[in-house]
Amino acid sequence: MSHILKQMNQWYDQSTMDEILTRDEFLDEDIIDEVLNCASQHAWEWIYEHRAKYSTRIRMRIEPDDYRVSTDKLKIRVVELTDKEWERIQREKEKLIDDKFEEDWIKHSSTLQDRGLTTVDSELDDAWEKFCIARETYTKYLEEPIVKKYVPPGGRSKSATDPRADKLQADIVKAENEYDLAQKAVESADEVYWNTKRSEYRITWMPIM
Repeated sequence: MSHILKQMNQWYDQSTMDEILTRDEFLDEDIIDEVLNCASQHAWEWIYEHRAKYSTRIRMRIEPDDYRVSTDKLKIRVVELTDKEWERIQREKEKLIDDKFEEDWIKHSSTLQDRGLTTVDSELDDAWEKFCIARETYTKYLEEPIVKKYVPPGGRSKSATDPRADKLQADIVKAENEYDLAQKAVESADEVYWNTKRSEYRITWMPIM
C-alpha cells in the first residue's frame, strides 16, 4: 500500500487500477477514494462498468447509488427518528434488498444448467432397478400355480406360512428403503449445487432499486 501512496501523483491505467482494486489492501475508505481519483479516464470507465467484480466497500465508493434505496419506497417523512424507528427503517431497507435479490435470482437461475450427473444419480437408478426387480419377482411368484400338499390332521389347525413369499416381501421393503435413501442423496446434492450457485450470484449481484 505504501508503494501505491508514493505514486499517487500519476495516472493509473486500466490494468494497474484493476490489480490494485482486486487486491483490496486499503487501510480505510479515504485511500480508496484517493486511488480512484488517480485512474485515467479510460481506466475509470472500465472499472465503473466492471465494478461488480470488486469487494462491496470498493463498489460503494465507485457507485454509492448501487446500495441506496429510494426514500419513496421506504414511505417515511423527514422527522427526528427514535432508535426503534431507525431500526424499523433499516429492516425495511434490508427486506427491499432481499426481495429484489430473490426476484433477480429466480430470473438468473432459469438461465443456469442443472447439476451434472454424478455417482448419486447412478446409485438412484440402480436402487430403482433393484426395487422393480424385487417387486416383479414377487408378482411372478404369486402368479405361479399353487401345488397342494398333504397336511397331517395334527397340523391343520396351525396357520399356514410361506417362507418364500415372506422373503420376497422383505426384499421389496429393503429395496424400497434403499431407493428412498438414494433419492434423499440426490435431493441433497441438488440443494448443495443450487445453494452454491445462489451464493456465487449474491457476491456479484448489485441491487437496482
